[in-house]
Amino acid sequence: MVSPLLSNMKILDFTALLPGPYATMVLADLGAEALRIESSKCFDPMRVMPPFIDEKGSLSCGHAYLNRNKKTIALDPNLKHIITETRRWENEEPHY
Repeated sequence: MVSPLLSNMKILDFTALLPGPYATMVLADLGAEALRIESSKCFDPMRVMPPFIDEKGSLSCGHAYLNRNKKTIALDPNLKHIITETRRWENEEPHY
């Protein structure tokens, strides 16, 4: 079996709305490991844009679509926490 094109690439996604999440979605679709980092203090506006997957309006179709194939973590916006987490992730051995 052939490995995905970008299987050795790791992406840190700090983006919001449409252009950035779309670009990182394409990279993740091509095999990159994408880690989406959201602020615990401020949510991504795409989370509340209709249409919604469920009747309660708790998950936006657009948000689910743009963030497929990504891991997501919510961090305090303090830069120290982000650097600590990304360094831990950066030092992991690639999975072949």
